[in-house]
Amino acid sequence: PMSFYYGYRFIEPKNITDAVPLLSMSFYFLLFLFALYSLKRNRLVGFGLMIYLISIAAASTFFAPIPGQLGERFLLIPSLGWCILLVVLLSSLFKMKAAENEASVAALPKGIKFAFSAILCLYSVITFSRNFDWKDYATLTKHDIDYVKNSSQANNLIALNTMKKSYEISDPAMQRASRLDALSHFKAALEIYPRFYNVTYDIARVFNVLNENDSSIAYFRQAISIDSTNPNPHLFIGQMLNAQGKFSEAIPYLQYVLRHHPLDYQPFDKLSYAYYMLKDYDSSIAVNRLAIKMLTPQPSPYINIARVYIGINQNDSARVYLQQALNINPNEPSAQQLLRQMGYPRQ
Repeated sequence: PMSFYYGYRFIEPKNITDAVPLLSMSFYFLLFLFALYSLKRNRLVGFGLMIYLISIAAASTFFAPIPGQLGERFLLIPSLGWCILLVVLLSSLFKMKAAENEASVAALPKGIKFAFSAILCLYSVITFSRNFDWKDYATLTKHDIDYVKNSSQANNLIALNTMKKSYEISDPAMQRASRLDALSHFKAALEIYPRFYNVTYDIARVFNVLNENDSSIAYFRQAISIDSTNPNPHLFIGQMLNAQGKFSEAIPYLQYVLRHHPLDYQPFDKLSYAYYMLKDYDSSIAVNRLAIKMLTPQPSPYINIARVYIGINQNDSARVYLQQALNINPNEPSAQQLLRQMGYPRQ
């Protein structure tokens, strides 16, 4: 049966010293020797075999990895070699002699016509029947997954598509059911390949969308244990811990984001908020001043510093920073509102 994807562990990796790889390599080595021999005795046979061997080697994953590990499309050029061999075989079987001045279907022996017709009909039926598995991408993948249910990436692809489609569903109950379906395929993919970083990260994001933050945090931490170079899981964890009021726990994650991805104001904002809620006002102000120094001019860090000063009853200092925010964006509504609340006219 054909499938939209194969991959690990539908294709089970083998050691080069295992029996099947050794047998396969031996067979191909003998085939290569036979191709060299045939180039002298029957050039069409040798030529067909060499086309097959050279092109299949490029798709064998032995010399370099290829996407997907296995795909029918990789056999397009190798099949040309077998087509040549088929013609030679049928010509020999039906004792066809090459015509010097005639090359037409009518000139072919009946046996060859019948063989070609049978092959054409067989593969046409196989190809056409595959259309019944297709309505859209979702129906195709759902149909195929029973065959490749032990493929990690196949489950991942279904989950990604299902999760994407869930945002188009307006009914809350149906939307949740769709997301739970996506989650089940993500988990199946992770069970097959426990160090699948993208899947672990996406499971955490699904739980986040489902407002199950404890589970989301657990999977984001698992993703970090697989690969800690991506700052996004740290940011997600910091945001959720802030939302849970666990500000002290959130700070190390948000600090990590600032060390490795300080080009976005969002982690500065979340970290300054955590410090503010812990009443560590100096640190909250310092984080925003660092943002002012490192990022392109924007009102937000000035407004956040002003809020800290308002919280500690230093309105004159707050006014200075609100004016600086308005210098960047004269129509900034938050700055205007805070000034009005403090009783200062806009300057």
